[in-house]
Amino acid sequence: MQTQRKSLSRRIAAGFGAITLGLIGALGGGMAASAALIDGPNLDGDSGSIIVHKYEEPAEATGLPNDGTAQDMTGYTPLNGVEFTVQQVTSIDLTTYQGWDMTEGLTAAAVMADPVAYPLGEADTGVTGAGAEAAGTATFADLPVGLYLVTETNVGDNPIAIKAQPFLVSVPLPTGDNQWIYDVNVYPKNAVTTIDKVVDDAAALGLGDVVDWTITSEVPYLAEGDTFDLFSITDTLDSRLGFATASLTLTDATDATVALLATDFDLVLPPVGSSGLISLTFTTGGLAKLAGAQGGTLTVEVGTTVLSIGDGTIENEATFFINEFEGTADAVTDWGAVQILKYAMNGEETDYLQGAQFQVFATLADANALTNPVSISGTSTFSTDADGEIILSGLKAGDYWLVETQPPVGYTTGDAGPIAVTVTAGSLAQAVVVEVENVQKPSVDLPLTGASGVLLLTLGGAGLLSIAGGTALVNHRRKTIR
Repeated sequence: MQTQRKSLSRRIAAGFGAITLGLIGALGGGMAASAALIDGPNLDGDSGSIIVHKYEEPAEATGLPNDGTAQDMTGYTPLNGVEFTVQQVTSIDLTTYQGWDMTEGLTAAAVMADPVAYPLGEADTGVTGAGAEAAGTATFADLPVGLYLVTETNVGDNPIAIKAQPFLVSVPLPTGDNQWIYDVNVYPKNAVTTIDKVVDDAAALGLGDVVDWTITSEVPYLAEGDTFDLFSITDTLDSRLGFATASLTLTDATDATVALLATDFDLVLPPVGSSGLISLTFTTGGLAKLAGAQGGTLTVEVGTTVLSIGDGTIENEATFFINEFEGTADAVTDWGAVQILKYAMNGEETDYLQGAQFQVFATLADANALTNPVSISGTSTFSTDADGEIILSGLKAGDYWLVETQPPVGYTTGDAGPIAVTVTAGSLAQAVVVEVENVQKPSVDLPLTGASGVLLLTLGGAGLLSIAGGTALVNHRRKTIR
């Protein structure tokens, strides 16, 4: 009988050693368990718990034991809001030797693939850091003795690039000294990335100027046994943006640049000046270089020209695909318009004036010096139409100065100087209105004008007539005498 018990104990230890357990340093691998003999299923309890501790995958292996005991995780980053689901494998009874034998070589993948042989009990879900739970912790208490499948079912708001693989945990867990751990601590970690997109529109002022977008993704650290199967970024340019340029840079954890070959990725770009899809997908060779650059940064620079303003807020969003992870990051640039109305007062009537010319400047100094006028769609001087109107159809939101560089014929600009205007995000219909009045030039004072001038002209005219008559008379007399 004693020989039989020892043989069964050996089978329990061997079978249990194959159970997959997501512990420190071993995601999705074989379960680390004691190889020591267990004196049969001499259980001293009928229930226990699984305490899941969720942390980011560190750059270096922790070196902490993965034996089901609680560990000091000071200095590591906990992840809250991650949901786990625990389900008992109901066909395996760990109160029997046969049940422990069934665990030999068993994996989580095999359990999930054969629900007939390995039916699962009711799902119990928990979220790390929820309620009274410690940061990064989810506790599943009052679990009957048995084998459990643990699955990471929701990453919450965490930028988890590669979820923890499902794993199996027994309650209780055997130790190396013929003891049982009924409250089992597991430490499945995740490959976490940081994704971002920022806009640089500092040099952009008018339609046609270039706005730069920088897309970045941290290359996540991989847990043992994990690989990059997919690493891709897509960016569909807004119809108000025209593609101009694109560049790609990969650096490792030391900020050293990793050389990328044209065969390391597939890059799809729209025609220059057009909107459309930008797509970057790493090939097998590129994925290998990403794996060698864990902790580094992938940077994609995209230059675009602004074609129109629409509602004034131009958004550009990038989507990241890293294995099972899908996340987005976006940025916006704000644009608006200005309506200039040029008029003169004619009594109580308003005369709108055609032909006035204006320029726009980004600084007061430029406005005073008439240097560096802002260009909109290739034009930097704008003239009022027959309705006395100019529509500056696209300026980046901000402060500007308007200068009337040439008034309409017959009018003067006066002493107004540069006109300050603040452009806010909005459509053409929401353009900022600037009304500019012109004063008509005074008429030139001609001589002999007014009532006295008319009298002088009349008298002068009568005198001339008298002189002419006298001359004619003299001539007539002269002719008569002859």
